[in-house]
Amino acid sequence: MVFGCLILLILFILTCFKPKSKIVFISSLVFMWLLYAFSTKTGDQAVYQNVYENMFSMKYFTEFEPGFTLLIVACRSINLPFMAFRAICGALFIILLGFAINKYTKCTALAAFLFLLFPFTYFMSVMRAGIACLIIVLFVDFLIKRNKHWAIFYILGVILATLFHYSSIFFFLFVFAAKKDRGMKSFMFVTFLCTVVVFFLYNLGILYNFFSIFISRGKFLDWINPNAVDEASRSNLTGIVCSVGIVVMNIVLGWFANKKAKEAQRALNHEENYIVRMSSFVKYGNILLLLTVPFLLINNVFIRFSYEMVLINILNGVNVAHYYSNARKETGHSSGTSILINSIPLLIVAVVLLVYCDLPYMNQDFSAFRVFQNNAIFGFLGW
Repeated sequence: MVFGCLILLILFILTCFKPKSKIVFISSLVFMWLLYAFSTKTGDQAVYQNVYENMFSMKYFTEFEPGFTLLIVACRSINLPFMAFRAICGALFIILLGFAINKYTKCTALAAFLFLLFPFTYFMSVMRAGIACLIIVLFVDFLIKRNKHWAIFYILGVILATLFHYSSIFFFLFVFAAKKDRGMKSFMFVTFLCTVVVFFLYNLGILYNFFSIFISRGKFLDWINPNAVDEASRSNLTGIVCSVGIVVMNIVLGWFANKKAKEAQRALNHEENYIVRMSSFVKYGNILLLLTVPFLLINNVFIRFSYEMVLINILNGVNVAHYYSNARKETGHSSGTSILINSIPLLIVAVVLLVYCDLPYMNQDFSAFRVFQNNAIFGFLGW
């Protein structure tokens, strides 16, 4: 554990001094791959291992989505053990993550370290959702640039992500966040009305009946069936308050980043650029999380959509922090505020989400805070 914590501390120090360093960025990616590939215990690992080892029995062949099932079949057909399969999934995950971070920001080391804090440990457990989330993030670029046929390309990306996790269907809604900047109040009002409609559709079982026509996976259908909520996932008052609070936190974070991006744009007399457009998209994307509130009132599993928005918020946040810092310097405000200082809200959010996400497992073997003990490499080193 000490060895892993020491590496984490070194990465933190290097990131503070070199937030744009490609070497630090790649080092963080390699560190994450080692944690992912050689993990011996996560919340969902036993489920994944059981399905992997029994994939060729009819009972398990339709357990997961087609894309992930195809990946399992390819590895099982050459008799790879589960840990080798996990290492391959980890490599795919880290490669997609590396492309995503490098695509959206120059502050690659800073973005990677913030992601390492959270939601990396979450995605180590929910392997399918992690791959699906990164596919969505990569295709979000079409929504920001809004080039010719942007909606078609993005929708194709969502379909691809859905082949790895059906919950990615939710991100079809991002198309509505990609329109030209409009009043935040009116957008929130329309989203609130839609949230009320979703509340009734969910509780009356209409959503369940609709999706059951197209999807046969029982677990996914149980999520949208108000009468089939697992007791471990059923929301209590504390969970509801915290979950809704996280949705609100995402909205405030997106609004604040967009506000600072526009301040920097005005200070530099710039036309609307990629950073401002991205911050506007992220602001409205976070507002769409309000649509998950009706589900959160009954089933806390839907907090996953807020977690899956974290990477987009990190990429947007470090971009705005960099842009705002440069604007302060170029307009004569002494040396301006540093990228790191402007990124403190992102650091706080990452730590808060890490602790909250891990609370149900804090005293269990697969707690995120035991990530080094539950690793074939770092656990073997012992110290």
